[in-house]
Amino acid sequence: MEPGFAFKSKEFTDFGIPVLKIKNVKANSVPLHSLSYVDESFLASRPTKIAKKGDLLITMSGNRHDGTKETWVGKVAEFRHDGSYFLNQRVGALRLKLDVAADTRCCGYFLSSDLYQNRFIAVATSSGGQANLSPEQILNETISLPTLRSQQSISSLLGALDDKIENNRRMNETLEEMARAIFKSWFVDFDPVHAKAAGNAPAHMDADTAALFPSSFGDGGLPVGWLELPLSDVTTRITKGTTPTKGDMALASNEVAQVNFLKVNMVSSEGVILKDKLETIPNSIHLSKLKRSILKKDDVLYSIAGTIGRVVSVSDEILPANTNQALAIISPNTNIVPAGFIRLTMSRPDIQSSLNSSVVQGVQANLGLGVISNQVAVFPPADQIFSIFEKIRLLLEKKQMNQLENEALTELRDTLLPKLMSGEIRVTDAKSEVEAAV
Repeated sequence: MEPGFAFKSKEFTDFGIPVLKIKNVKANSVPLHSLSYVDESFLASRPTKIAKKGDLLITMSGNRHDGTKETWVGKVAEFRHDGSYFLNQRVGALRLKLDVAADTRCCGYFLSSDLYQNRFIAVATSSGGQANLSPEQILNETISLPTLRSQQSISSLLGALDDKIENNRRMNETLEEMARAIFKSWFVDFDPVHAKAAGNAPAHMDADTAALFPSSFGDGGLPVGWLELPLSDVTTRITKGTTPTKGDMALASNEVAQVNFLKVNMVSSEGVILKDKLETIPNSIHLSKLKRSILKKDDVLYSIAGTIGRVVSVSDEILPANTNQALAIISPNTNIVPAGFIRLTMSRPDIQSSLNSSVVQGVQANLGLGVISNQVAVFPPADQIFSIFEKIRLLLEKKQMNQLENEALTELRDTLLPKLMSGEIRVTDAKSEVEAAV
């Protein structure tokens, strides 16, 4: 087993060789976002601290069952990426011995299961409220494996699901990049208007869409007929959530009906609601005490406390739901503007920079709702904006469909895994279900 290296905070840079920290290791996945970096000189001085493709990474520190599942100690995932990635401290790499009849990917699936996750939590020691695993505790754990042929069949079956999940994830990155690039070109840089003003046809655009763009600029440098408006003019509400009091929660503690409750750490930097981290609150509190912050489909959430500037759209799948005061709720007036237009507007780097200039620093950073309400952006006329935005809407819709498919594929994988481990079902029995899913 190879433990990671304790890089000093001053050694981290904005670019260079990426470093895999505890936050980058989840059960059965290694998301490569929010990475830290160190100088390339460490490649020569710390060559043994580089993750190898096929390593089984394990988090050696974390929470016990009192924390959310993704923060538990002992999370295991196979590292399937090429390139150089350093292991940070408290991230270990398990490597199979050459003479062992074991399939690496199958071992990764088994060790990422709840069965082994609970075993690691049970043997971990505590320090300052944190659970820790030593290399000895990890290596002393036993793993029960079927025949090598069965292992390979299991890894092939579940691997097909994970490969599809990874393909969808990469496709979603591309779809988001395309949506943002087109949005910037059309609604920020006004490239189609510039092209038509110069007597040229707008690039990469069909004739019907091109006809919707004006051919000249008016006063103030805006496309003729387009308006610069504050967000308050194109929304029905801009508010924020509320955290229910302990007294209210105690009074409703026996209530069965529950609804989802979002906090800022449940919105990823990629604009995804982390559904496995969602908490719940009693429905009666949701409908009475927190009535003003009941979420609706197409609401845009923008983090305004702590980590400023995380953006996500609300979809049907998490409703009914509510949120706390660290998230602003921006409800688009969908009679005059597409919901996706507001989400992409709030994701614009220049808009975020403008908003950040008004952040108040205190115990934690805070952004006022009035600042969001007064933030201006440029909008086409209401009778044209939906038609112009249609191409981008389809990209965002495809991204949402991929995300939902990934959630279904993940649930299927996690349902099949313990049954395959225990022998409750055979690979042949699950094969048709997996083939139908991928």
